[in-house]
Amino acid sequence: MVLLSLELHKILSRALLIGLIACLACSKPKTLNSAKPEDPTRPDSEQFAVSASELKNCRFTRPEVVYAKNQPITPNPVLCDSGVATFSEVLSARPLPAGLRFSASTLRLEGTPTEASAAGVYRLYLENSSGYLIIPLRISVQ
Repeated sequence: MVLLSLELHKILSRALLIGLIACLACSKPKTLNSAKPEDPTRPDSEQFAVSASELKNCRFTRPEVVYAKNQPITPNPVLCDSGVATFSEVLSARPLPAGLRFSASTLRLEGTPTEASAAGVYRLYLENSSGYLIIPLRISVQ
């Protein structure tokens, strides 16, 4: 029993140490320029940490829209005064109107609505390493 407890203690200690090392490795600032200042080929080079800017004042270009059924929409992008979202997701109790989709890679609503839909408010979750925002979009399809 004591031998089992010692083995379990070793395993847990090792796992904790590995986790701590991984955490420290992740928290080191990434550098934009890896050249060292003493590098003779790049005497003016400097190293500095790059971090994501806080997402500020993000909104859809058109926050309230009425679309016509079976007519391609003009894409409706998300604009931010600062920051770049690295993850996005539509948060809503109901799905977007049929035929519409939010492109996570381009951060815009696009598509062709195929069914009429009563007005509804959809919320878009945007995130980067500095934080997150949730922005509304009101859509109806006639």
